[in-house]
Parts: sequence; structure tokens; C-alpha cells
Amino acid sequence: MAQTEAVMEPQAKKDRSPNYPQITFTAALGFARKIWDQEKKHLVGVDVALKHMGYNSKNGRSLANLSALRKYGLIVYEGNGLRITDDAAAIFVFPVGSPERESRISELAMLPPLFKEIIKKFPGGLPSDANLSARLQTEWSFTQEAANTVIRALRHSVGLAAVDNGLAGRENREDSNPQESSDMTPAAPVVTGSPPPPVVAKPVPPPVPAGENHSWALGGNVRAHLTITGELRPKNIKLLKQYVDLLAAASEEEEEEK
Repeated sequence: MAQTEAVMEPQAKKDRSPNYPQITFTAALGFARKIWDQEKKHLVGVDVALKHMGYNSKNGRSLANLSALRKYGLIVYEGNGLRITDDAAAIFVFPVGSPERESRISELAMLPPLFKEIIKKFPGGLPSDANLSARLQTEWSFTQEAANTVIRALRHSVGLAAVDNGLAGRENREDSNPQESSDMTPAAPVVTGSPPPPVVAKPVPPPVPAGENHSWALGGNVRAHLTITGELRPKNIKLLKQYVDLLAAASEEEEEEK
């Protein structure tokens, strides 16, 4: 059961648009992991939590990102501080690919009330970004910039939770690669007077076997480890690249604030 917050969440300024997380769930989870690595589930002050996240002071960006952690259910405020929630702790404790971890990711990614409200508004699937942006601006009183931020975070969460059954946002689940359908072997030379030979598609490489482990040195004392727990296909690789790009974007934001 969620615990009642005893203190008000710190705010840099009042948003003109409705309340919403300003970063994706994956980015928020990365910040929460930094707090978890230092404090586990111990209560910690806001200033210390921000330092764990990589910020040296309170400002609009740092407080907005901390607010996103609460909106996604990754932290809870207690007394004069905050701590990592039980659900977030489970994500960090259970191994990648485990049902316990995946179920909590799916639940927390869609936890923001605004996300649930938008999904309920479009039960057949989300409309196009342009259409959704216009609806957010006219029906939810969002600014255009805020609407774009919401759409990016919402589509990311929908992809993690697989809750959108419509065609819009389908790339979050299927991630089709146009090169797979257009990459054909060249046709053989045509002999005059004979019909052209059929065009044969290149054979699709077999999926990577499950259970493989990969490790790369990234310089200094940094090393990346990747464990594959299922059949890795092109659409999975594309989604993995998107997560890495999000991690890089979050890292760049941190550097800008230092």
C-alpha cells in the first residue's frame, strides 16, 4: 500500500501545463538507480539525493527530474526526506528478464495519472503525434513544448508496458526495419529472349541463441555487460539502441548541469 507523503514535493516553479513527468521512465530509472546504489532503501535528504543523481544544487532541471521519479513511483517522500520505493527496489534486485522485474517496470512506466487518462481517452490506440499534440494543447491545456515532451515519454512507457493495442505507436513493440524488406540480392544478368530470373531475398540470419553474455571495455574503469535472455532479433537490437541513446541523452543532460 502506498504510504502517505508527509512533506510536499519540492518545486522549482509552478508548471503552466498539467502535471507530467518531463523525462522518460528509463531515464528516471537511471537516476533512481544512482540513489539506490548509494542508499538502498534508507531515508535520504533531498539535497543528498540530488547529489547522488549528479546535481550540485537545486534548480529547475534537477527538481523536475526528481519530480519525475516520484511520478513514476520510484521514490516516496517520508518525513523530511525520501527513499526508494519497494517496487523500484525490486527492479534493481531481481535479474533482468525475470517476471517480477518486468511486471513492475510495466506497472510503474504507466503509473503517471496523465498517461492513464490519455490511454483511456484513446482505447483503440494512440493517434499520430501531430493529432495527439493538438489534443493535449486544446483539451488538456498543454503548451506545445510540454505536449511534445509528454508524447515522447508516453510512447516510451507504452512500449515498455505494451498497453497500446492500436496501430499508432506500433513501432514501440515491433520496431520493423525497412531494410529487411528492401534488401534483396541483385538479379542475375538477363539473357536475350529468356524470361528474367526471379528476385530472391537474402536469407535472414538465425537469431542469437539465448543465454549469451557479452562484455566490453569502455575506457578507464568502466565496463559494460550485456546478458541476452531470449532470441535477439533485429527489432530487439533497434529497441536496445534506443535505450542506449536515451542513456546517452540523460548523461549529456547531467554534464550540462555540472
